[in-house]
Amino acid sequence: MDSAPVAAPSAAASTDQHSHLNGSGNGALSAGQLSEAEIKRIRQRRRLASKTPEQRRKLLQYQRRHNEKDERLYYCDYCDLFVSSRHRAWMTHVRSARHMDAFQSYYDLVAHAESVWMTEINREVELARSREVHRLQQRSAGMGAATPLAAQCIAPGIVVGGAPAIAPGRLPPPPPLPHTPHGEAQVSRPVTIRVGSQTILPPAAPAASSAAVATPSTDAERRRKSANEPPAVHAMNSETPHQHGDAPRC
Repeated sequence: MDSAPVAAPSAAASTDQHSHLNGSGNGALSAGQLSEAEIKRIRQRRRLASKTPEQRRKLLQYQRRHNEKDERLYYCDYCDLFVSSRHRAWMTHVRSARHMDAFQSYYDLVAHAESVWMTEINREVELARSREVHRLQQRSAGMGAATPLAAQCIAPGIVVGGAPAIAPGRLPPPPPLPHTPHGEAQVSRPVTIRVGSQTILPPAAPAASSAAVATPSTDAERRRKSANEPPAVHAMNSETPHQHGDAPRC
């Protein structure tokens, strides 16, 4: 049996398998030939193109999940896109116009949202301040009292309205009582009422006599004098001739 016809197909297959190599057989690609990886990508694209959009979306989603699980993909938050973990592919995406536009629009949105948040916070703070002013006024002046206006700066250094300058949550201290030295009577100050150019004086209070004003010091002195005085002299002074109706003797 001749073995030449059997060896011919195997030789032809070997020739087709290495047709992309040059004649030297060192593995270098000849001019115009594609690599195996490129041929694989072309076949994958053709396979995806032959599928429906829904099947293509599910297949890509499956591949992304597995590539992300194996840490073979990076995810760009600005572009909402999966990018290959290869350094060249990632840097190409970062320098792309799509990434730059998404980056700029993201921070524009953040600046707008931040301004809205700051406006809401300032409005809540002003509302809380006005409520605190109303609460302190009702607490100090009584329920139903008029509430002063909230503090407003109408010009540099000019503030209109506002609560009195006291510690938050505390009532203003009562006026101090006048301090009088020991042994002196407390005399109230006269109150004058002025209406226009006329001054109205209140009715004068009756002046207190010196005998009526008794202090602890004068009572103690009187007791001391009565204790030191002899009893006979005290009786003689208490009984006089005029009290018994006797005429004075010559």
